[in-house]
Amino acid sequence: MISRTGMLLTLVAVALLLVPTSYSYADGSSSEYVSQLDENGKAVYDSLSVFETSVDAVLSISAEFPRIVLYDSEESAKNAAILTTNNALAAKYLGDPYGIWLWNLPTKSVAITPEVSPVTLGDKSYFTVVSVSFDLSVPEKYRDDVPGILKGVKEAAKTFTGSDSDKAKAIAKHLSGISKEDEEGTVSDLYDALVKKSASSYGIAAAYTYLAELNGLEAITVKGTYYGSTDEGSSHCWNAVRVDNVWYAVDASKNCIMAGTGTAIGTATFASAYSANLDMKDANDLVSPDINRTAYPYPDDTPFLEKYGAYILVALMVAIVVASLYYGVRRGYA
Repeated sequence: MISRTGMLLTLVAVALLLVPTSYSYADGSSSEYVSQLDENGKAVYDSLSVFETSVDAVLSISAEFPRIVLYDSEESAKNAAILTTNNALAAKYLGDPYGIWLWNLPTKSVAITPEVSPVTLGDKSYFTVVSVSFDLSVPEKYRDDVPGILKGVKEAAKTFTGSDSDKAKAIAKHLSGISKEDEEGTVSDLYDALVKKSASSYGIAAAYTYLAELNGLEAITVKGTYYGSTDEGSSHCWNAVRVDNVWYAVDASKNCIMAGTGTAIGTATFASAYSANLDMKDANDLVSPDINRTAYPYPDDTPFLEKYGAYILVALMVAIVVASLYYGVRRGYA
């Protein structure tokens, strides 16, 4: 016989399990990655708001899980808590790259400690996650000057004018020509791209996301594999940006601006050259948005001489040859 208390707990647990798992902001807006987090993931994400005020090299973070979920074993409860936390950390890194404490996330695991509690319903035992705790640290090369690094990022930020599509293109152009390869075990970041002006696709994509947000655009970083001239592919980051409620792809490191899945990239298409996989050093459940089939329809702004110069030159040469022949015929030289 289940007690009245046990019955109440059962009803509460069932009710909470039926709550939708996605999160939207109160004003109706949402971040593409944050909207994929459940209530517990959002609690972890919110705990990272300390980024806005702290300048400590190491942060000890903790977050209580407001949504009760029952698991059959302690191990499954802890694994779920770790995955939920990884989702939140990746959402922050890919969608809001200013947090210096996550800049080494693609190369360094975060040690997450879940606190779980046993729950007995009738004659069966379950486990639920109470909270998680973890430490985040600034990359070693920045630890002695966190305030200076963050100030440098803000001072290097740039504003752009025009329509959203104009801004999307201008930000990509601003970040072009600074691409480099990362050394083994290292990863470029926001500071490398904006201040040092030399970064791999990781830093360039983070800079695009950051500048887009500052300029009123919705953009996110997408991590995955780029298949260039080799079949193996290489780890790579690019961006998705939403203009007129449609997602387009931008890869400023390769001068790919507002592309669609069918856009030609060399001898391939964007869809075959880029493959998204949002896992950091550790796995997460996030997915990237669907990119539009066609590229953004920018008007052709190629300068007149660049566009038609070759044709004009050929026409002039033909005209000179014809005039010379005509002159020769008239003079009896031909």
